[in-house]
Amino acid sequence: MRIISGTVRSTQTIWLPTLSNIAPPDLRRLSHTTKILHKLKSLLPVLPLQIDILEHPPLRLKSRAPIWHAETQSESVEYLWTRRWEQSEPRNKDLIKEPFKKVPGWDGTRATRTTLNRIRTEQGRCNYLLHKWGMVDSPLCECGETQTIKHMVESCPITMFKKGLTKLHEGGPTAIKWLEELNTRL
Repeated sequence: MRIISGTVRSTQTIWLPTLSNIAPPDLRRLSHTTKILHKLKSLLPVLPLQIDILEHPPLRLKSRAPIWHAETQSESVEYLWTRRWEQSEPRNKDLIKEPFKKVPGWDGTRATRTTLNRIRTEQGRCNYLLHKWGMVDSPLCECGETQTIKHMVESCPITMFKKGLTKLHEGGPTAIKWLEELNTRL
């Protein structure tokens, strides 16, 4: 993994749908199943398929989950996704209020978007993580403390972003300028 992405530990899986702006697979499947069932029950005339679904045969294998056992949902995918996000405990969860919306900086360059995502998830190239994997000799920052992403952004006197993590997350012009002037590649 570190050869491809340059990071040394994986991003928390709850962040992946939010950062990619694609709903989680199980929610997409549930939404699609609901649409199919609604279409079969109300929009089409009586078809042999409807009779087969309503008068279905008994299950032959316990591992199967046929469509007629699916529960239709009344909530939207956005609501379910937001509820799942609120119930989870990822790092920097408070930066994202609506996980189904594009994160700030989405329209920027790939390098900027990648760096912002690494800061949001605290999964970037910092000495602490690189030392953990034996890629650098010391986990210390130039200021003498352990160099983590959080330290670099919030408390390091050399690299700190003065306006804080929330403003950096928004990806405004000052945040992009700070990222470009940063000596360390995150």
